[in-house]
Amino acid sequence: MRNKVQKILYLITKSNWGGAQKSVFGLATEMSKLGKEVLVVLGGNGILKDKLEQQKIRTFCVNSLERDVNILGDFKSFFKILKIFREEKPDIIHLNSSKAGGLGALAGRIANLFGNSSKIVFSIRGWAFNEKRGWLSKIFIKQLYWAILFLSHVSIAVSEATKRDARKLPFYFLVKNKIKVVKNSIREVAFIDKEVARKFIGDTIGKKIDENTLIIGALAELHKIKGLNYFIEAYSLLKDAGRDIVGVIFGAGEEKEALEKLIAEKNLKNGFFLGGELENAAKYLKGFDIYVSSSLSEGLSLVLLEARQAGLKIVATNVGGNLEALSDYQNCEFVEAKNPAEMAQKIKILADKKNSPEEKKYQSFSEMIAKILEIYSA
Repeated sequence: MRNKVQKILYLITKSNWGGAQKSVFGLATEMSKLGKEVLVVLGGNGILKDKLEQQKIRTFCVNSLERDVNILGDFKSFFKILKIFREEKPDIIHLNSSKAGGLGALAGRIANLFGNSSKIVFSIRGWAFNEKRGWLSKIFIKQLYWAILFLSHVSIAVSEATKRDARKLPFYFLVKNKIKVVKNSIREVAFIDKEVARKFIGDTIGKKIDENTLIIGALAELHKIKGLNYFIEAYSLLKDAGRDIVGVIFGAGEEKEALEKLIAEKNLKNGFFLGGELENAAKYLKGFDIYVSSSLSEGLSLVLLEARQAGLKIVATNVGGNLEALSDYQNCEFVEAKNPAEMAQKIKILADKKNSPEEKKYQSFSEMIAKILEIYSA
């Protein structure tokens, strides 16, 4: 049966437009093009849902599904997910994110007891225990992840670093053979011309941008794990560098107010901007001169692959799969996480450095799809 996989169900917690959502969209649309019946179960009515429906892919919205723990909401979500699994009887259940992973793996196993024969696949895109949390919370999260890996038939780590971090789990020896590495990849991005993108950025943030302006920026969810406060602090060390430097972050999230407060406290309102959330933000990347990734933890960042494809100079923290995302890429500098002084220094170095042509292409999107199909069919 595995060699005749026809129906694939993807489950993800949130329907915004972050890295996990981009991955699910890419997988769902590609599998649909390959003739598979695809459906996506998700929480909320966000951009991901809209984009999937534009591609004629069926979606099921579970409104009670949300990132934070909510006993009553999670209880409702579990039974709704279980009902969908039993009615749809997919060949593959592909789980994305920890909440969806926990509820989906258990629901999938129970559905299989009642007549389903679904293969349960869990994508590990990062580990929540690497975030800044209390020790008790980290113990609970590690146990949850172990349970997800144990209940799943196979788990896909998006980088070698992500797989290595699995060793931190309790009873790792019982689940280690279930973890396969398939590195994140992206399709070719239809970038907008550099000058057009720079004008758009200037118009969006209300700042005059000329040919001598250095634009350093990021596309990121405004979340603590992205370390964006350190990016802002690094910019504050550059503002008197003797040239016009503009910092900008495009994205939305819960840290918006805190970041706005930091910008005001550092007196950066005329130089550093939160540009809000953009649809298809990656197409404007060529408007940046330097891309900055300040994340405290990463699986393997899709936006770094997009910035690399755009040929940008990149400053990135040396966490998770960032080193793998930029393997053999000559136009980058790595910094320690939470170190704005080092970040500012590396931005200065790259600002005066000429771009080198890329010598090695990163794994293609089609290669990634082929590897995932192998896992589905095994």
